[in-house]
Amino acid sequence: MFQTITRNPLGSPDVIGLTTGAYTGALVVITTGGGSQFSVAIGAILGGFATAGLVALLVAGRGALGYRIVIVGIGVSAVLAALNAWMLLRARLEVAISAAIWGAGSLNGVGWTQALLPMIVVLALMALLACARRGLWLIQLGDDLGTSLGGRMGLTKAALVAVAVGLTGVVTAVAGPIAFIALAAPHLARLIVKNGTAHLVATALMGATLLSLADIIGQNAVPKHALPVGVVTLVLGGVYLIYLVIRTARRRV
Repeated sequence: MFQTITRNPLGSPDVIGLTTGAYTGALVVITTGGGSQFSVAIGAILGGFATAGLVALLVAGRGALGYRIVIVGIGVSAVLAALNAWMLLRARLEVAISAAIWGAGSLNGVGWTQALLPMIVVLALMALLACARRGLWLIQLGDDLGTSLGGRMGLTKAALVAVAVGLTGVVTAVAGPIAFIALAAPHLARLIVKNGTAHLVATALMGATLLSLADIIGQNAVPKHALPVGVVTLVLGGVYLIYLVIRTARRRV
């Protein structure tokens, strides 16, 4: 969704900074003593929306939206990462250790009890997304053509971003910030599904597959030690991000 809206292959919640913002919102709740699952989820969602609003404010009214939003997002993410480190340093030791481990992005200890409420929210947001798939199709055609076909492009983009931020915040609240899955999944899905709204289903299934494979690697890479899945996705996703940047730069040349 972010890659379609920004029309940029590098557009994803982690690159734009929304994942880091959701983590910041969750950290504010955790470090101030409100550690229930519901309150952490609310904090993560609000943090994601606040970050999205900040990025939108910084890029508003300027050209080359797709590339500006990625650059601004990377800058905002760096600032929020520093803020997250400061909050961890000021927190109580046991809270800081727990939050830091969770912040690495991990599926360890996430069972049906922890996943039930987020699954309900995710399914509700996906139902809204299914109703808005025509708007996503119009965005793929471009603003001018989409408007000529009767689409309200500004409102459609705002609604889709709200759904995407909500999905990002809910997942981050459960498993922590897991990077690069959202960046790689759409590219790999397009190799299987060439066009149409089936991209959404294919991307979701590809993301689930990548996350599962990364978790399997994390569980077995180091004997007798389980690595957080976020560590694996950072290593593999960092290499993939470098490849995308080089490929995009060559195309523009």
